[in-house]
Amino acid sequence: MNTMTRKAIIKEVIKVAVIGAALAGNIASARADQIKAPQEAAMKVMDVTLAIKSPKTNLCPETGKLKAWVKTNKAGPVDYFFAREGQGPGALKTANAVKTTNGYVLTIAQDLGIHQAIDTKYRLFAKGANGEYQKSMWVPLKATCKIGLGDGIKAFSQ
Repeated sequence: MNTMTRKAIIKEVIKVAVIGAALAGNIASARADQIKAPQEAAMKVMDVTLAIKSPKTNLCPETGKLKAWVKTNKAGPVDYFFAREGQGPGALKTANAVKTTNGYVLTIAQDLGIHQAIDTKYRLFAKGANGEYQKSMWVPLKATCKIGLGDGIKAFSQ
């Protein structure tokens, strides 16, 4: 059996403590170098919904109603655009999502000036911080304009 004197045991304990403290200091300093300030979460578009209410009458000019909601993970600017079926994208716009009782939402509301018959579909695209667009379903806009009173020039205005 290995017997150690009290003095030898104290020396060994001190050695272990010194080595432990040195290792702990190295680990602590390595971790301190790796610690970064918390970063704010990137804007994420969670859901995009579009609704269009076509005019109820056959009379033109008339007004349709557009309403859209872009649900996000936080408040802030959201880039979006509308697309018409068979045509290129509309102008890129930016508006702010705000905190609501249902989370963070960008709400868009527009009157649609209809001056001639139209039967088409629209879709809304909204971009998150990753650069990818989320899109709504295609939504129809229809108006027969059987009774035309206007100039017949403009079918859709934003």
